[in-house]
Amino acid sequence: MAFEDDFDPDWIHDLPFYIVAVLAHGSLLVLNPTMRWGSLQKALDQVVPIEFVAQLPPPSANLAPAPGGEGKTDRPPRHGPGEYRPVKVKAGAVAPPPKPLPNPKPAARPAVDAKAVTFAKAVKAEAAREKAKAIAAERAAEVERARQEQLAAARAAKARRKAELSQELATMSDPDEALDAGGGGGQAGGTSRSVIAAAAALAETAGSPDPGDAAGSGGGDLLDAKPRGGGPGPEGGGVSWSLDGPVGSRRVLRRTVPTSPDWVGTRGLDLTVTVRFRVLPDGTVKPGAVILKTSGFPEIDRRGLDALRRWRFEAVPDKGGPEVWGRVTFRFTS
Repeated sequence: MAFEDDFDPDWIHDLPFYIVAVLAHGSLLVLNPTMRWGSLQKALDQVVPIEFVAQLPPPSANLAPAPGGEGKTDRPPRHGPGEYRPVKVKAGAVAPPPKPLPNPKPAARPAVDAKAVTFAKAVKAEAAREKAKAIAAERAAEVERARQEQLAAARAAKARRKAELSQELATMSDPDEALDAGGGGGQAGGTSRSVIAAAAALAETAGSPDPGDAAGSGGGDLLDAKPRGGGPGPEGGGVSWSLDGPVGSRRVLRRTVPTSPDWVGTRGLDLTVTVRFRVLPDGTVKPGAVILKTSGFPEIDRRGLDALRRWRFEAVPDKGGPEVWGRVTFRFTS
């Protein structure tokens, strides 16, 4: 499809618009100032010829001539209207420099209170002492805790060894037979040596008495304690005894010392058994005595207990009096 088919101009209808467009553009061209700039420019009064040279003239050593009057009558060029009038400057006194500002004075420090300083030092020293005490107490507690652990371990080992040795001695029918058979064959001699070694080891592992049973402890009832004892004689047959504890202040009415077996002296043994007991107000020994230190031989321990049961002490006038405890040690040497 051609353009002419789509666009069919209406010249009668569009003619006014064409006329207005031609008039507007013509007025713009007539009123444009640039069209008159060339006619407004003034013509030059004199034409300055310009000559182009091939090179500049050589420099000359002569200076330019100085103006007349050595510059005294010369006047500077005028830069404004009117005649130039020189202005004389009156030489006056030089203004003094400004005074420097004074340095600011430091602020006054408050007076130091001697009592407050002393008190602060005392508080600091007391805090340091308390800290040192706390550190020392903590270290002491650690040392004591370590010592208690070591003691507990040692007691456990000793108790275990003591139980093993006691069980070994308890399996023997009669220590007398084992020792008497020592003069026989090698096997019997070995058995006697093992019995003696077990007895010695058991005596070493028998722990010391409790702190409450030691001399000098147990309260005010020990003030009247009077340790007593007796050496070996015809009655004891080579057995000595010693008595201590609060019961030592009571008079012994009847005393029975155990007899020592023959094999103790034959073998040259020195056996000791310590028994802790209580005395009733009537003077009799209360049943339930405890062996604090064993001799290592059940036979020796049994003889010591049997002899102690027959002891009799002085009765207390007051039937409701308290029970007192004591500790007796029998030593079998022959």
